[in-house]
Amino acid sequence: MNANEALLNVIELPKVLSGVNRPYIDWGCFVLQSGCYRSLILTLNIIARLIRNDEIKNPQHPNVELFVDLFRDSHLPWHMEASDWMFEKSERLITRINRFLRDYVRQTKTKEFIKQLSNMRRREKRNALSLLCYCNSLFHVYSRLLVVRVDFHYQPEFYDELSPERVIDDREAFLRSIKREFKWLVGLGWKLEYESQRKFHYHFVFFFDGNKARQDISFGQFLGECWVRITGDIGSYHNCNYEDKNYPEKYLGMIHYSDEQKRRALRHVVYLTKNDENILAISCHGRVRIFGRMETPVRTVERRPRIHASARS
Repeated sequence: MNANEALLNVIELPKVLSGVNRPYIDWGCFVLQSGCYRSLILTLNIIARLIRNDEIKNPQHPNVELFVDLFRDSHLPWHMEASDWMFEKSERLITRINRFLRDYVRQTKTKEFIKQLSNMRRREKRNALSLLCYCNSLFHVYSRLLVVRVDFHYQPEFYDELSPERVIDDREAFLRSIKREFKWLVGLGWKLEYESQRKFHYHFVFFFDGNKARQDISFGQFLGECWVRITGDIGSYHNCNYEDKNYPEKYLGMIHYSDEQKRRALRHVVYLTKNDENILAISCHGRVRIFGRMETPVRTVERRPRIHASARS
């Protein structure tokens, strides 16, 4: 188990521990190192080490923030280091750990803490509305949009080398490059995610001026190759337009502003705004941007207002 996996475990602990008969850790199960006990003990040891080394400065997920604050205030991270508690019977220390865990679970059920979680998740609704308005603003300027979706990730053998800083730097370099290379690119949105299997990865949706750009599959391939180049050949990609038939709602490819069906399907792009609590859980040094888009386009030439079929009836 590494540091990121331990931090992900922290956000699941309230649910896991609520279903465990207390004490959470007892000597018999502790010696066996079995099941959830082994995972719990590894998580405690890793988070304790991160606290001792001052590697958690400003956690972004409420669960992690609460856990770290309570753990630090208990002084357990330093007492666990001073004793060989993984191999020696230390009933007093284990009792203190159980008390700390009980307090953590109790505080995650308070109204104040639940409100913190609600505030964190409310951001998703605001971002969803913002992205839908952004898509409509693009159609206000361009009569056709070529919509391309590409997922960017990394090759598994390089997972251990990745850090939030490296992944963010790769995204920034990629964005600078494509804005120079793709002159018909008129909009985009992106989202950073972290999963236990695929680790750091991005979902991107690109909007090209459909009056000048064609061949969405080729554009997806070019964008993917650009990502691989920017990451120094450790990146990989999935060209979603190549497998458009696998998507139940067809919003990829060419969309005309008057195509009501495809424009409704385009609403599925709000997947980009869904909260990724995993990213927040492993972000321990301040706020990390997990969602973004290009600037809202501006109409430079006055045109007659477009009237949709629904508005005529």
